[in-house]
Order: sequence, then structure tokens, then C-alpha cells
Amino acid sequence: MALPLPGSWERIEDPRPEVVLIAVEPAPPSHGADPGFRPNLVVTVDQLPVGLDLEAWQAATEKMLPSMLTEYLPIDLERLEIGGVAAIRRLAHHRSQGGTSVTMEQWTTVVPAVGGASLAGWSLTASTATLEYAGLADLLAEVARSWRPPGHATPDAAAADGSP
Repeated sequence: MALPLPGSWERIEDPRPEVVLIAVEPAPPSHGADPGFRPNLVVTVDQLPVGLDLEAWQAATEKMLPSMLTEYLPIDLERLEIGGVAAIRRLAHHRSQGGTSVTMEQWTTVVPAVGGASLAGWSLTASTATLEYAGLADLLAEVARSWRPPGHATPDAAAADGSP
């Protein structure tokens, strides 16, 4: 997987096997209503059951999110490509455990799992306090454009063939 992180963001270790990467913005002296919430990027991978494709996986995810995230509100869902491979981008709102209004932008795609019998679902999720989203949206979009799960073209190759 390739994911260039913003220069000053910190990588955090997570013991869960499905979490590939967590990166957070450095903590400023004061960070809004929830000083424990920092803008972050999280990459996860899920082994999908045989026969479950990107569309079905994301339809099931959309049904699950309201029970997982407080005050979940979907804003946008679009189909696009990441490095020439089908992907889905989700924009949504929810509340953090500390009560912060959060804007979540998520990009998902699937690739053959190790061994090729099933698919692996990869997600890049960017979360930020809603009031800070406008100032970070371009940076998050740039990170997403550079993200390459396994099996995707490198950003340089994608740029050469016109893929985002």
C-alpha cells in the first residue's frame, strides 16, 4: 500500500489486525470543544466473503454505519476510480464520543485477497471536526488521490494514464 502522509502528521500504532495505518494531525495547544479529537486518517482492510463485491459491501456498510456512529448522517456517495480501479467515496457527518461534530470522508475499493479466492475491502477514512473540514478538505482530497491499495497503479503511473 502507498499513502503519502501530510508532512507533520504522526503515525500511531494500533494492535487490531484490520487497521493498516492511523495518522493524526499534531495536537495544537487548544483544539476546539473536544481537545482529544484530532483530524485523522485511518486505513483498514476487511476480508470480504466470497461473492461480495464493492457495491454490495458498501451497501451493507451504509446500513451498518447508523448503529456504529452517533447521529450518523450521510451527505454524499459517489462512484469513482482510484488508480484506474472502481472505488466509492462517502461523505458523512457524525458525533465523536466527546461530542465533537465530525465530518468523515471515506474512499473504499476492493482488490483480490491473498490467494485470490476472495476480495479484500480497503478503506481510507479521513475524519475532522466539522468546523475544520473546509480548511482540510483539499489536503484530504490530495492524500486520497495519492492512496494506492495493493494492486493499484502507483500515483505516477496513474497520472500518466489520466486516472485520478
